Order: sequence, then C-alpha cells, then structure tokens
Amino acid sequence: MEIVFKRDFLPKCSWKGRSKPEPKIPMSAQRNIMELFRVVGSNRFTTITDAFVAKFFQKKLPYAKNRVYLKRNQRKGCRLHVKKQPDTTVLQHLAGAQQISIQCRAEPTAVSCPS
Repeated sequence: MEIVFKRDFLPKCSWKGRSKPEPKIPMSAQRNIMELFRVVGSNRFTTITDAFVAKFFQKKLPYAKNRVYLKRNQRKGCRLHVKKQPDTTVLQHLAGAQQISIQCRAEPTAVSCPS
C-alpha cells in the first residue's frame, strides 16, 4: 500500500466517504484505483474480483491512521516468538558445526571440510 499511496493520504479516505467532522475521499468511487489493484492482484491462475478489492480496502482503510506513525520499515503483524527452553538437538548441531569450522581453520591442508 505504501508503494502506491503516501501514508498521510490514506487516512483522508474511507470506503464510502462518510465521516463525522468532514467528509473523506470515497475510495469506492475511484474506479481506476480499483482496477489497478484488481489487475496487480491477479495472475494467470487467480483472477481477483471487484468484490475482493472492495473487501481489501474496507479492511485496510480503518487502520490507515495507525500506519502514519510507523517507522519506515516497521511492520505490524506476526512476530517471531523465541522458545524459552532451547532444543538440545539444535545446540548439539551448532556445537558440532563450530568444531568442524575450528578444525578447518586450524589445519586447512590436512583436514577436508565437509560440505
């Protein structure tokens, strides 16, 4: 969305254009923008309909105010959760890989590094 629109533009829009203090730009009336998103979202296997694009904007536009304050590359959404107790097999694998790399650095001609 940030490639097509500036962050400060989308909060001025709503799907129907209704708003309490002053009316907003109605995104449903912007046929060329709807067509752009429909064509870009489609591929040779999947064709995006106008109803799908409408639902997409109806979900995205209410949260446009929150996106204004995000940093440039910061995303909202899923984050990687780190396990509190590490898996012992991963630690053993890492320890083995570390020993192999130490052997390869110590004796480069005598030991062939496994790949």
